[in-house]
Parts: sequence; structure tokens; C-alpha cells
Amino acid sequence: MNKSKLMAALMATALVVSFSLATGEKAGPVGKPREMKITPVAGPFLEIDASGVPVALKDPADFCVDQWQGEPYYIIEHWFTGNETYAVYQNPTETGCINTYPFGITHIIWHVYVEVACTLDVQPVIYEDVGTPTCPVPGDDPIHYGDSIYVFELTPGGKVLTMSLVDTCCVNGPYFAGVIVPTYCGPDTVNIVTDDGVEVLPQNCRTYNDWNPELGWRDLVADEGAPGNLSLWSQGYNTDQNLCGKLVIPPGVDLFETPDDYMTVESTFTEDPIPAGFFGPGSDPFDGIIALEGSPLTTLPPGTLGPTDVIIERLDTAKLNVIPSADTVAIQLVALSLKSTSPITVTYNGGIDPEDWQVDVCLSDPSSPPDGFMYINRPCDSGGSFTVGFSELIPLKATFTPVLGGPPPVVADPYRTGSRSIDNGRWSTYVPEPFSVYTVSDWVEVDTDCDGSPDYSIPPDSGNFYPGIALEPCPPDHICGGKALTLLDGQNIDHRMLPPQKTSPLVGACCLPDKNCILANSICCDTLGGKYMGDYTNCFPNQCTCCQNRGNVDGIIGIGGPIDVADLTYLVSYLFKSGPAPPCEEEANADGIVGVGGPIDVADLTYLVAYLFKSGPAPPPC
Repeated sequence: MNKSKLMAALMATALVVSFSLATGEKAGPVGKPREMKITPVAGPFLEIDASGVPVALKDPADFCVDQWQGEPYYIIEHWFTGNETYAVYQNPTETGCINTYPFGITHIIWHVYVEVACTLDVQPVIYEDVGTPTCPVPGDDPIHYGDSIYVFELTPGGKVLTMSLVDTCCVNGPYFAGVIVPTYCGPDTVNIVTDDGVEVLPQNCRTYNDWNPELGWRDLVADEGAPGNLSLWSQGYNTDQNLCGKLVIPPGVDLFETPDDYMTVESTFTEDPIPAGFFGPGSDPFDGIIALEGSPLTTLPPGTLGPTDVIIERLDTAKLNVIPSADTVAIQLVALSLKSTSPITVTYNGGIDPEDWQVDVCLSDPSSPPDGFMYINRPCDSGGSFTVGFSELIPLKATFTPVLGGPPPVVADPYRTGSRSIDNGRWSTYVPEPFSVYTVSDWVEVDTDCDGSPDYSIPPDSGNFYPGIALEPCPPDHICGGKALTLLDGQNIDHRMLPPQKTSPLVGACCLPDKNCILANSICCDTLGGKYMGDYTNCFPNQCTCCQNRGNVDGIIGIGGPIDVADLTYLVSYLFKSGPAPPCEEEANADGIVGVGGPIDVADLTYLVAYLFKSGPAPPPC
């Protein structure tokens, strides 16, 4: 962007009147330095935020401070007149930051001296270094802008203007920290500040100002004769804080599939039966259970969303610019489609004449979709967890259709209210192979009122947020890629929702060397040095350990339970009479302690005797 256009845009955003650059004071002879009026600083500098409230100084232990200048000393009077930019060279390596790059810039700090109270608008920016190794120079346009234009209500005296970059800027080398000042407080109000040029000698190719657009960047020391280095610098974190994984998730839709196996949705009518006559003359009250499963939404083009039966639309942008971080966005449930897992049986005239009816359920009023929230947590670079909740119960509509025809369909609207929640769901920024899920790359028409005709246009998905894919452990350490949540039954997942999958790769229990069990495909399991237990096997119970009942030395569950005198006899024989080894070493380790002699020793015998005959503690769980 042209710098003059950038200034105009910033001034329009701030809704202020511009100050002309064509003043006699600022123009000067082209290529010649302006006259500088230099006076020493009087009084201390007070750090303030944009509201003018004093703030605590940043703790250097928490930040890597890229300040190479000395303490503020000189005031350059009448130099600053607004509608201009300042930029100062920053190289965290020079200021003692370790493991410097990538470097996450979080704050820009600027010293000014105020003579007359005024309001000052400031935009923090970052410039790329486009100069040479011996003479750095900022680029023409910023590579990063602060989240907003800061409005400072300034009172007389020295001020430290602290501005945070809400969206952390990540750089991999030296850069320029800068401020764009699109407004003007008036003559003789705000002055720039330099150090004394003694503790740190004035540096060429370090401090720049574009006070005259015709001249471009001017070196305040080499070109203008500043007595010291401009007091402007930045703060941030090195790579130890993992701040450079900036992630912005734009609004979009999320697709889900309701499983039809272990997570069936049920409606029970025992206490509140469907009244007599509902299904037609002579129909009896219905007090049974209607089990529901997902029914693919009708779309245009047909089949675009595969088995998708629930669509949530995120209305806000989620900013997850550090690791870890979290954000909450508003959502709406825009489509839901369920059907009975099997027809319900309706009777007539006191229990005779049974008739089967199919049940279809959707939103009661799709034109007013239920509002809710999504809390997105990002502990890893490429994924994390999320929670979904809705502010109120969701009104539903049910359509009852006789399986064999005859009576017309019967609609119950509202049918009932229901709830949808996703707790500790998982998400990823991408879909790793060998998994494949349905996504939305363009606008799609969806049937939201269960009449079979698409009536609502959903926007594309975000392109970097895929709920239902778990990356474990956190990248970049993960080897196996992702696991579809279909396979995480029982593993701290409670959401009743899955991603709509195109393919479901064969996976099973993988026993790792540490006896932990994960779900993975056979190739992944081999890569991790594990033992693949077979396709479709599960980790619940844990197949990677034989231990089910610690203390059950002989592995037999007798009449008295898993632990009895027979276990004592077996253990004595093994320890003292060269008897056979226990079938499961972990179960024979009754006290759960691995001693000097190994996991099975006399201490385990003593422990079992105390438990069986002296009311001692039970063996610890496996």
C-alpha cells in the first residue's frame, strides 16, 4: 500500500481531521536537515495505557526486552507535528535474548514529552528490514498492524505510551518497531525523546522518521543530527514461549454426524404419553421410547455433505494467537435431522390393530435458529478441544409417517425441547491422512425444516478448523497424525457428535512399550514401537496390561472372589519352592511396589497375609 494512502486510511478510521503536510515548518529544503531544538528532560516518565491510567512496568523476567537505547534524556522540541511515522531497528539477539527466533512481538513502547494536555492517536506497527547488514532500513509498508488505533489522553510531563499487539507478530530476524501517528495535537504540545547519546553512542541506520513524504525515510541521527537514539522499542517472547503460532479462525460452519451405535438419542414418553387420537381416530396413547439416530440432511447439490445431520454456524472470528490460548464465539444451530432407529408401534382401540410409524425430527423454527456459544481451547499448534452449549432448550418438530401408507403424516410442532452439547470435543487445523471428512468449500443449500426441499444457504467452513479430529500428542511431536473421534469412545470424550467421515480407516488398540493403549492404524503403531492388537479392537478395557485384579496371583477368580488363600499358596510356591511364575506379574505384585528384587517379592506375601487375615488394606488398583 502507498504510504500516503495508508495515512489517509488510518485517519479515516480514527474519524479525525487531517493536518496538512504542506506547512512551512515541516517541508524545509528537500534533502537538508531540519533544525532541532534540543533540551534536557525534566522529571520522570510515567507509563500509561490508552485510557491515561498508570500501569505497572513490565517485568523483564517475563519479557525479552528489545531496548538497546539509553535512558530518556533529550527532548526534541517542535519536531513532532503528526501525520508521520517513526521506526526503530530491533534485533533481540543484540539485547541478550536467548534462542531468539522466531520472536513473538507483543508490545511497542514509546517515550514522549507532553507540554500541553491533548489527545493523541497512535497506531503501533512492525516493519520489515529491507536494508543491508551494515545499514538496516525499514520497508515502505508495515508487515503488521496493531489491533487498533490507540487513543491517549495525555497530560503534561514525560509519558511512556505502552501499546500491545493483540495479534502477536512473529518474525524470524531483525525488524523495525514503529508508530504511525495520523493526528496532530497542535503546535508545541507533544515532543519526541532521545537518550543522551553517551551511554549508547548515537547509531546510524537505527532510527527513522518520514516527516516529509517527498524524502521518504530519514535517519534521525545521520540525516537530521539527533543528539541520541529515539526512545522507542518493543517487547516480546522468544521461542520458549511458543508465541509465534498465530491462528485466526474466521466465521464458518461445522458439520457433525450423530452416531447410530453407542450414542443413541432417546425420547421417553412414560410420564407424558402422546395423547389418544394423535395418530388418528381410535389411536391409543403412546407411552414408549423413541430411539433416534442421525438422518443425512437433504442438500443441493445432492449428497454434498454426506452423512451430515447437524450443522453449527460460528458467527464470530476466534483469535488464538498464542499457545496456549482460548476464545469464545457465538454460534447458531442452523440444521438438525434425526430419525427413529426403527419404526414405533402405535395401537388402536385398546391395544389392537398395531401400526408402524416412522419418526423424523428437525428444528421447530429454522428461521430463528437456537443461539449458543463455542469455547475453543488451543493447547497445541495444530489443534485442541472445544465445548458447545446453548442458552435455552432447543424446540424440535417431529413428523410421524405410517410405514405402510394409509393415514397422512402427523406433525407435532413443537414436538419437544431437547439439548445439544459438546464437552471436551477435539479439533484440528487440518484433516490428516488417512482420514477424510466432508467439508464445505462453497455455499450449499440445506433442507432445515424436514420437507425434503433445501431452503437455507450455508456458507463455507473456515478452512482451518475441523471439529471431530483429535491430534495426540501435540504436534510437532505427533507421529500418527489424527484419530477420528468415532474411535475415542470412552476416552474422556462426551459430546454425542462425530465428524461426517468419507472414509473410516481400519484402526485398533495399539499397546505402547509403556503399556499404555492408544487407538491407531497398524503402520502408526509399528512406528511407535507398539504392538497392534488388531482391527476394531478397543482400549477399554486396556488390552496392553494383564492386570485386572491386583493380588490375584494365580489368575483365577474363585468362589470367594479374585483374591483368596489360593493366591497365597501360589505365591509361596513361586517364591520358595521354584513353583510356576504367576500368569500376570502385575497382578502378583500385590503391594504395587517394585522392590530391589523385582516386582514380586516377600513384601507382596506379607501384604496379602495382612489383607486376608489382619484386616489390612486391599491391594492398590492396577
